[in-house]
Formats: sequence, structure tokens, C-alpha cells
Amino acid sequence: VAAQPRHLADVQSEVDAISATRVNAQLTAQIAALENVAGVKPLTGPALVVSLDDAPYTTGTTLPEGVVPDDLVVHQQDVQAVVNAMWRGNATGVMVMDQRIASTTAIRCVGNTLLMQGRVYSPPFTVTAVGAAMPLACRVPMHCRQLSWIWWRWRNSPPRRTSCRPLAS
Repeated sequence: VAAQPRHLADVQSEVDAISATRVNAQLTAQIAALENVAGVKPLTGPALVVSLDDAPYTTGTTLPEGVVPDDLVVHQQDVQAVVNAMWRGNATGVMVMDQRIASTTAIRCVGNTLLMQGRVYSPPFTVTAVGAAMPLACRVPMHCRQLSWIWWRWRNSPPRRTSCRPLAS
């Protein structure tokens, strides 16, 4: 199993070499342009990591009026809103946990876990975005209308744990 990534890299190099000599140049350019959209092109550069975790709760603790235990957990729509804000902030690529987000990626809620691309993830959930020229940390807040309701919920209910930090390129 440990040798599989190396073998995959070797086979990909062979495919790339054959493709470069036998595929139409215009088609090769179209393929290269679509690699990022498909999520297969590795990305580097400045990044932003947002971590979302459930609010701490001790069984038997009295919750504020109008707050139910379901309000204390991070849901699929919370993670999706962060992902959408990253895209609106002009992220070049976005990753949730260890999964690169592509046009076919579905983020589904299964109880208090997320299901993505056949894998189950438990909180805390991390969303990582690789940015463009202006740092994502500046762009994302300007483009996150869909996050306003999350911030409102966090301010008006027991606090969930969240963090936002730049990641060195």
C-alpha cells in the first residue's frame, strides 16, 4: 500500500509524456485549463484554514431559552456556507478535511458527521482554501453573506468553537 502513491506518480508521468507527444496542442491546453476545476491539479500558495467544531456541552446543563441541543453542533449547511464563502472570496481551490472540492463533490450530513466522497468525518471540520493575489483572509469576509446567519447563530446561542488562520504557502 505504501508503494502505491509512488507507482501512481510513475504511471501518471508516463501518461503525461505520451499525451504531450500524441495529443493535439489545443486539446492539451483545454485539458490543462480544466484540471483545476476538476480538482486534479495540485495547488500551492497562500491559504486560509477555517476550523468548525461543536459547542462544548455537558449532559444535564441547562440551555438558554429557545436553544436546543441540535443548535450546538456544526451541520452540513454550516460547512457548505464556509466553502461557498471561500469560492466567493476567489479561492483557487478548496478542501474540506482531506478531500479536494470539485464540481461533483457533495457534502452530506449523517447525524453529527459529514459524508463526502464515500468517507465519514467527525468534527472538528476543517475547510482549507488556496487563494489568489489578495489574501483570502481579507476577501472571504467581504463575500460571505451566506455566513451571516451562522455568525448570528454563534453570537446568539452557546458558542461553537471556530478558528480561522492563515496557512503558510
